[in-house]
Amino acid sequence: SVSTKYQDERTVNLYGSVTPGVTTLNYDFENDAVSVVAKNPPAEDVSRGAGNSCTASVVSYKDAGGSQSKMLKAYSAPSRNGTGVLNLDKFTQEATDYSVTWRQVLTANANHKNGVLLRGDTKTVGNASKGYTQGIMAGYYMNVYNHGGVTEFRIYKSTKSTSLNMFNSATVNLSVGANQSVWYRASVSGTSRVELKLEYSTDGGKTWNLGTSTTDEGGDFVQGATQYVWGLAAEQGNFLIDWKQASIPWKTESEARWSARNTLTCRVAVLFRAAEPKAW
Repeated sequence: SVSTKYQDERTVNLYGSVTPGVTTLNYDFENDAVSVVAKNPPAEDVSRGAGNSCTASVVSYKDAGGSQSKMLKAYSAPSRNGTGVLNLDKFTQEATDYSVTWRQVLTANANHKNGVLLRGDTKTVGNASKGYTQGIMAGYYMNVYNHGGVTEFRIYKSTKSTSLNMFNSATVNLSVGANQSVWYRASVSGTSRVELKLEYSTDGGKTWNLGTSTTDEGGDFVQGATQYVWGLAAEQGNFLIDWKQASIPWKTESEARWSARNTLTCRVAVLFRAAEPKAW
Protein backbone atom coordinates (compact mmCIF):
# COMPACT_ATOMS: atom_id res chain seq x y z
CA SER A 1 0.00 0.00 0.00
CA VAL A 2 1.02 3.65 -0.47
CA SER A 3 0.43 6.39 2.08
CA THR A 4 1.59 9.92 2.85
CA LYS A 5 2.27 11.71 6.08
CA TYR A 6 3.51 15.04 7.33
CA GLN A 7 1.32 17.06 4.95
CA ASP A 8 1.69 20.81 5.08
CA GLU A 9 -1.75 22.34 4.53
CA ARG A 10 -2.11 25.98 3.52
CA THR A 11 -5.24 27.97 2.71
CA VAL A 12 -5.20 31.04 0.45
CA ASN A 13 -8.26 33.28 0.32
CA LEU A 14 -8.98 34.85 -3.08
CA TYR A 15 -11.25 37.87 -3.34
CA GLY A 16 -12.76 39.28 -6.52
CA SER A 17 -15.85 39.58 -8.67
CA VAL A 18 -17.30 37.71 -11.62
CA THR A 19 -19.39 39.67 -14.12
CA PRO A 20 -21.63 37.48 -16.32
CA GLY A 21 -21.00 37.76 -20.05
CA VAL A 22 -23.70 38.54 -22.59
CA THR A 23 -25.46 35.51 -24.04
CA THR A 24 -27.04 36.03 -27.46
CA LEU A 25 -29.54 33.90 -29.38
CA ASN A 26 -30.59 34.67 -32.96
CA TYR A 27 -33.35 33.80 -35.37
CA ASP A 28 -31.79 33.73 -38.85
CA PHE A 29 -34.20 31.11 -40.31
CA GLU A 30 -31.36 29.42 -42.22
CA ASN A 31 -32.79 25.96 -41.45
CA ASP A 32 -36.26 26.92 -42.66
CA ALA A 33 -37.59 26.35 -46.16
CA VAL A 34 -38.92 29.41 -47.95
CA SER A 35 -42.68 29.39 -48.46
CA VAL A 36 -45.05 31.77 -50.23
CA VAL A 37 -48.00 30.52 -48.18
CA ALA A 38 -48.60 30.34 -44.42
CA LYS A 39 -47.23 27.36 -42.48
CA ASN A 40 -47.90 25.91 -39.05
CA PRO A 41 -45.59 26.09 -37.24
CA PRO A 42 -44.43 29.21 -39.08
CA ALA A 43 -40.71 28.48 -38.53
CA GLU A 44 -38.30 26.44 -36.48
CA ASP A 45 -38.60 27.34 -32.77
CA VAL A 46 -41.63 29.55 -33.51
CA SER A 47 -45.15 28.46 -32.56
CA ARG A 48 -48.54 30.12 -32.50
CA GLY A 49 -49.84 31.29 -29.14
CA ALA A 50 -52.30 28.82 -27.59
CA GLY A 51 -55.64 29.16 -29.36
CA ASN A 52 -54.44 31.96 -31.65
CA SER A 53 -55.17 31.53 -35.38
CA CYS A 54 -52.53 33.90 -36.79
CA THR A 55 -50.62 32.89 -39.92
CA ALA A 56 -47.00 33.41 -41.02
CA SER A 57 -44.10 31.75 -42.86
CA VAL A 58 -40.43 32.25 -43.78
CA VAL A 59 -39.67 34.13 -47.01
CA SER A 60 -36.55 35.37 -48.80
CA TYR A 61 -36.47 39.14 -49.01
CA LYS A 62 -34.27 42.00 -50.23
CA ASP A 63 -34.89 45.35 -48.55
CA ALA A 64 -34.44 48.84 -50.02
CA GLY A 65 -30.79 48.83 -48.92
CA GLY A 66 -30.05 45.69 -50.95
CA SER A 67 -29.81 43.37 -47.92
CA GLN A 68 -30.96 39.85 -48.81
CA SER A 69 -32.01 37.49 -46.03
CA LYS A 70 -34.64 35.12 -44.79
CA MET A 71 -37.31 36.75 -42.63
CA LEU A 72 -40.63 35.80 -41.12
CA LYS A 73 -43.63 37.23 -42.95
CA ALA A 74 -46.94 37.76 -41.18
CA TYR A 75 -50.09 37.13 -43.21
CA SER A 76 -53.07 37.50 -40.91
CA ALA A 77 -54.21 37.88 -37.29
CA PRO A 78 -57.92 37.02 -37.19
CA SER A 79 -58.14 36.31 -33.44
CA ARG A 80 -59.75 38.70 -30.91
CA ASN A 81 -58.82 42.37 -31.39
CA GLY A 82 -57.21 41.48 -34.71
CA THR A 83 -54.06 40.36 -32.90
CA GLY A 84 -51.54 37.64 -33.70
CA VAL A 85 -49.27 35.97 -31.14
CA LEU A 86 -46.15 33.91 -31.78
CA ASN A 87 -44.13 32.11 -29.11
CA LEU A 88 -40.38 32.59 -29.57
CA ASP A 89 -39.50 29.13 -28.27
CA LYS A 90 -35.76 29.43 -28.84
CA PHE A 91 -35.60 31.90 -25.96
CA THR A 92 -35.77 30.57 -22.42
CA GLN A 93 -39.08 30.62 -20.55
CA GLU A 94 -37.25 31.86 -17.45
CA ALA A 95 -35.60 34.99 -18.85
CA THR A 96 -34.96 37.71 -16.25
CA ASP A 97 -32.84 40.75 -17.24
CA TYR A 98 -32.62 40.78 -21.03
CA SER A 99 -33.32 42.58 -24.27
CA VAL A 100 -34.87 41.54 -27.57
CA THR A 101 -33.89 43.22 -30.83
CA TRP A 102 -35.94 42.80 -33.98
CA ARG A 103 -35.55 44.06 -37.52
CA GLN A 104 -38.79 45.09 -39.15
CA VAL A 105 -39.51 45.76 -42.81
CA LEU A 106 -42.88 47.19 -43.85
CA THR A 107 -43.78 46.07 -47.35
CA ALA A 108 -46.66 48.55 -47.71
CA ASN A 109 -47.48 51.97 -46.31
CA ALA A 110 -50.14 51.39 -43.66
CA ASN A 111 -50.69 51.60 -39.91
CA HIS A 112 -48.75 48.83 -38.16
CA LYS A 113 -48.59 47.81 -34.48
CA ASN A 114 -45.91 45.28 -33.63
CA GLY A 115 -43.77 44.37 -30.66
CA VAL A 116 -42.52 41.84 -28.13
CA LEU A 117 -43.90 40.65 -24.83
CA LEU A 118 -41.18 40.15 -22.22
CA ARG A 119 -41.19 38.01 -19.07
CA GLY A 120 -44.33 36.22 -20.22
CA ASP A 121 -46.13 34.21 -17.53
CA THR A 122 -46.63 30.78 -19.12
CA LYS A 123 -49.36 29.95 -16.60
CA THR A 124 -51.47 33.03 -17.38
CA VAL A 125 -52.44 32.82 -21.06
CA GLY A 126 -55.32 34.47 -22.86
CA ASN A 127 -58.24 32.36 -24.05
CA ALA A 128 -61.82 32.88 -25.24
CA SER A 129 -62.80 34.75 -22.07
CA LYS A 130 -59.65 36.34 -20.62
CA GLY A 131 -56.59 38.21 -21.83
CA TYR A 132 -56.35 40.75 -24.64
CA THR A 133 -56.36 37.97 -27.23
CA GLN A 134 -56.06 34.22 -27.42
CA GLY A 135 -52.52 32.98 -26.66
CA ILE A 136 -51.09 36.19 -25.21
CA MET A 137 -49.31 35.75 -21.88
CA ALA A 138 -49.37 38.10 -18.93
CA GLY A 139 -46.20 40.20 -19.02
CA TYR A 140 -44.68 43.43 -20.28
CA TYR A 141 -45.71 44.24 -23.86
CA MET A 142 -43.42 46.63 -25.75
CA ASN A 143 -45.23 47.98 -28.81
CA VAL A 144 -44.17 50.04 -31.85
CA TYR A 145 -46.94 51.83 -33.74
CA ASN A 146 -45.96 53.12 -37.22
CA HIS A 147 -48.54 55.50 -38.71
CA GLY A 148 -48.86 58.76 -40.61
CA GLY A 149 -45.16 59.58 -40.89
CA VAL A 150 -44.47 59.17 -37.14
CA THR A 151 -43.86 56.28 -34.76
CA GLU A 152 -45.39 55.82 -31.32
CA PHE A 153 -43.59 53.75 -28.71
CA ARG A 154 -45.92 52.21 -26.16
CA ILE A 155 -45.32 50.07 -23.07
CA TYR A 156 -48.21 47.99 -21.74
CA LYS A 157 -48.88 45.47 -19.01
CA SER A 158 -50.73 42.37 -20.22
CA THR A 159 -52.89 40.62 -17.59
CA LYS A 160 -56.01 38.46 -17.38
CA SER A 161 -58.02 41.54 -18.41
CA THR A 162 -59.39 41.70 -21.95
CA SER A 163 -57.74 45.12 -22.34
CA LEU A 164 -54.09 46.15 -22.12
CA ASN A 165 -52.95 48.50 -19.37
CA MET A 166 -50.74 51.23 -20.89
CA PHE A 167 -47.84 52.53 -18.81
CA ASN A 168 -46.88 55.32 -21.20
CA SER A 169 -46.60 56.39 -24.83
CA ALA A 170 -44.17 58.66 -26.66
CA THR A 171 -44.24 59.86 -30.28
CA VAL A 172 -41.04 60.16 -32.35
CA ASN A 173 -40.62 61.76 -35.78
CA LEU A 174 -39.61 58.44 -37.30
CA SER A 175 -41.17 57.96 -40.72
CA VAL A 176 -40.77 54.38 -41.95
CA GLY A 177 -41.04 53.93 -45.69
CA ALA A 178 -41.93 50.76 -47.55
CA ASN A 179 -39.09 48.21 -47.77
CA GLN A 180 -36.96 50.11 -45.25
CA SER A 181 -35.27 48.12 -42.48
CA VAL A 182 -35.64 49.55 -38.97
CA TRP A 183 -34.31 47.90 -35.82
CA TYR A 184 -36.10 48.01 -32.47
CA ARG A 185 -34.86 46.93 -29.04
CA ALA A 186 -37.00 46.21 -25.98
CA SER A 187 -35.28 45.79 -22.61
CA VAL A 188 -36.32 44.75 -19.12
CA SER A 189 -34.37 44.62 -15.87
CA GLY A 190 -35.00 44.57 -12.13
CA THR A 191 -37.34 42.84 -9.69
CA SER A 192 -39.23 45.00 -7.18
CA ARG A 193 -38.48 48.02 -9.37
CA VAL A 194 -38.62 46.94 -13.00
CA GLU A 195 -37.08 49.20 -15.66
CA LEU A 196 -38.49 48.99 -19.18
CA LYS A 197 -37.10 50.63 -22.30
CA LEU A 198 -37.88 50.78 -26.03
CA GLU A 199 -35.27 52.00 -28.54
CA TYR A 200 -34.88 52.21 -32.30
CA SER A 201 -32.06 52.26 -34.85
CA THR A 202 -31.94 53.03 -38.56
CA ASP A 203 -28.31 51.98 -39.09
CA GLY A 204 -28.36 48.32 -38.11
CA GLY A 205 -27.86 48.85 -34.41
CA LYS A 206 -24.77 51.03 -34.55
CA THR A 207 -26.70 53.94 -33.03
CA TRP A 208 -29.64 53.51 -30.67
CA ASN A 209 -32.21 56.21 -29.97
CA LEU A 210 -34.68 56.23 -27.10
CA GLY A 211 -38.31 55.69 -28.01
CA THR A 212 -39.69 55.58 -24.49
CA SER A 213 -38.97 54.15 -21.05
CA THR A 214 -40.77 53.64 -17.76
CA THR A 215 -40.58 51.91 -14.40
CA ASP A 216 -42.97 49.39 -12.85
CA GLU A 217 -42.67 49.90 -9.13
CA GLY A 218 -44.80 46.83 -8.43
CA GLY A 219 -42.57 44.41 -10.30
CA ASP A 220 -45.37 41.99 -11.14
CA PHE A 221 -43.25 39.94 -13.57
CA VAL A 222 -39.71 38.91 -12.62
CA GLN A 223 -39.01 36.26 -15.26
CA GLY A 224 -40.70 34.50 -18.14
CA ALA A 225 -41.02 33.70 -21.82
CA THR A 226 -40.96 35.92 -24.93
CA GLN A 227 -43.68 36.41 -27.53
CA TYR A 228 -44.09 38.44 -30.70
CA VAL A 229 -47.46 40.22 -30.81
CA TRP A 230 -48.88 42.27 -33.69
CA GLY A 231 -52.10 43.67 -35.11
CA LEU A 232 -54.05 45.28 -32.23
CA ALA A 233 -56.84 46.25 -34.66
CA ALA A 234 -54.35 47.75 -37.15
CA GLU A 235 -52.78 46.24 -40.29
CA GLN A 236 -52.36 42.50 -39.84
CA GLY A 237 -49.84 41.75 -42.59
CA ASN A 238 -47.44 43.43 -45.02
CA PHE A 239 -44.37 43.30 -42.78
CA LEU A 240 -41.41 41.03 -42.10
CA ILE A 241 -39.34 40.49 -38.96
CA ASP A 242 -36.46 38.62 -37.36
CA TRP A 243 -35.29 38.58 -33.72
CA LYS A 244 -32.27 38.47 -31.45
CA GLN A 245 -32.27 38.02 -27.66
CA ALA A 246 -29.39 39.17 -25.46
CA SER A 247 -28.93 38.83 -21.73
CA ILE A 248 -27.87 41.82 -19.64
CA PRO A 249 -25.56 43.40 -18.23
CA TRP A 250 -25.63 46.52 -20.37
CA LYS A 251 -23.33 49.52 -20.31
CA THR A 252 -25.68 52.50 -20.20
CA GLU A 253 -26.30 55.62 -18.21
CA SER A 254 -27.37 53.31 -15.37
CA GLU A 255 -24.10 51.35 -15.51
CA ALA A 256 -23.48 51.52 -11.77
CA ARG A 257 -26.92 50.13 -10.96
CA TRP A 258 -26.71 47.35 -13.56
CA SER A 259 -23.24 46.35 -12.42
CA ALA A 260 -24.36 46.13 -8.82
CA ARG A 261 -27.20 43.82 -9.81
CA ASN A 262 -25.33 41.64 -12.30
CA THR A 263 -21.96 41.25 -10.59
CA LEU A 264 -21.36 38.25 -8.38
CA THR A 265 -18.77 38.85 -5.66
CA CYS A 266 -16.91 35.72 -4.69
CA ARG A 267 -14.71 34.63 -1.81
CA VAL A 268 -12.87 31.48 -2.79
CA ALA A 269 -10.74 29.38 -0.47
CA VAL A 270 -8.09 27.29 -2.24
CA LEU A 271 -6.38 24.50 -0.32
CA PHE A 272 -2.82 23.60 -1.23
CA ARG A 273 -1.29 20.40 0.02
CA ALA A 274 2.42 19.62 -0.14
CA ALA A 275 3.92 16.39 1.16
CA GLU A 276 7.26 14.72 0.93
CA PRO A 277 7.10 11.12 -0.29
CA LYS A 278 7.94 8.56 2.36
CA ALA A 279 10.62 5.95 1.66
CA TRP A 280 9.43 2.57 0.44
